[in-house]
Amino acid sequence: MKRSRVFEVEIKGYKWKVFLQSNSTFNRLHGSSAYHILYPEEREIYYNKKYFNFTFVVHEVNHAFVWSTDTEHSADMSQEAVEDLCVTTFSKNYFRIGEIAQQILDYFGGEK
Repeated sequence: MKRSRVFEVEIKGYKWKVFLQSNSTFNRLHGSSAYHILYPEEREIYYNKKYFNFTFVVHEVNHAFVWSTDTEHSADMSQEAVEDLCVTTFSKNYFRIGEIAQQILDYFGGEK
């Protein structure tokens, strides 16, 4: 069996694992309604190779930053508070999010 390559990165003190899967593998394991998916409890991010680009990579890395702020009680937050949390997290970590996204693309041979 072919083993998947994994990219490991530390985000706000937590170790995250990143995987790139073929379209068929991704759809079989995660469903065909998503292009990428994050499992916060496992600290894992999965990308569908068919839709692997900078925009989608940044999107999930930003989710990883938000989840790494220990906001497990966000279900109790108002929509405005959640939006503010996301925007603040992105603005405070903008350059690091972009840097990690580019590292992921480079590791898996994504767009240049």
